[in-house]
Amino acid sequence: MIAKETLLSWYEEELTLFRTEMDNKDYSIFTIENYLRDIYLFLEFITWKKEAYMDLTSVKKLQITLFMNELKTKRANSASSRNRRLTAIRSFYKCLVDYELVQKNPALDLESAKEQKGKLPSYLEKDELKSFFEMIGKVSQKQHQRRNKVILGLMAFAGLRVMEIHSLNLSSINQNRGIHVLGKGNKTRYIPLPKKLMEELQLYIEENRIFPMKGQEDALFISR
Repeated sequence: MIAKETLLSWYEEELTLFRTEMDNKDYSIFTIENYLRDIYLFLEFITWKKEAYMDLTSVKKLQITLFMNELKTKRANSASSRNRRLTAIRSFYKCLVDYELVQKNPALDLESAKEQKGKLPSYLEKDELKSFFEMIGKVSQKQHQRRNKVILGLMAFAGLRVMEIHSLNLSSINQNRGIHVLGKGNKTRYIPLPKKLMEELQLYIEENRIFPMKGQEDALFISR
């Protein structure tokens, strides 16, 4: 496996350009981080066999096809996850073409994976949910038990997505027992919380939230 620092040293200009281009186009920070993570994974794939730099102009449609297959067979990525990563590669190469670092986009003609339509979401029954939260206390490290219960409680009882939880701040909390959530399209919505969950959230802040790094003082969840 090629270290991320090595990939950055090999492809610093291309990665910096891609990040700058996405930022200039007002992509959300979550999209930027996800796309860059996808590109690092792709760069790791095309360089790991020889453990050496590979010129991005020499990447063919074949390598991207093999990468997509690797995501499906060895990483068990869903069709939607594979399609997002393919979109990231297309966008990456489009940026490089636009700035004349490469001449063509090898991902342009690749077909997206077929996603299953109309699939009903799965959910936990009341007894299953109770067992689930009891298990959190058994499998989590002691210092993270309350944090994990609060995070998963926000998913189960408030319907928050992972990215929405990631973006929560102390200033997101309304003292009238609710939270302001930044969701898709940078739209904010207010969600009232169950009394028990709000109490656990306040206890987490008072007793379990670790000291934040400089610049992250408002972040609700600090640890990885």
